[in-house]
Amino acid sequence: TLCTYSTEGLESSSDLTEYEAGFVLANRIIDKYEVTAFVGNNDMICLGILDALQRRKSKVPQDYSVCGCDNIALSNHKAISLTTVENYTHLRAGEAVDVLIKKMKQHSSDKPWEETPISMVKIEYEPRLVVRASTGPARLKKLF
Repeated sequence: TLCTYSTEGLESSSDLTEYEAGFVLANRIIDKYEVTAFVGNNDMICLGILDALQRRKSKVPQDYSVCGCDNIALSNHKAISLTTVENYTHLRAGEAVDVLIKKMKQHSSDKPWEETPISMVKIEYEPRLVVRASTGPARLKKLF
């Protein structure tokens, strides 16, 4: 089940932080759907999800699995131990800066801007799943 701001009747421009959005959406999802896992579009949303589950006295990963997507430092904290996807943002950012510096050096030469060919650079890394304590084996909810 895909749940987003719009499917759950929240304004995407609301003043909710990512953490608060995860908390609110998790509570709405649990009350509305039979789910066994959550995947947040980033780790801060998952911290809100984890808090909502803890306040409901749900156990992670026994009752629900939770997985994020950006591997922030807090996700590796022993008390959180969030499974997440590492997408190497810091490496991509560093390479993007290197590309910008190279382009700036090229344009600082005596060549006019119009004579310098425009290049496009795409920086990608293969994402890596970082398995921690917030996920368990896949399971289905009993329908009857």
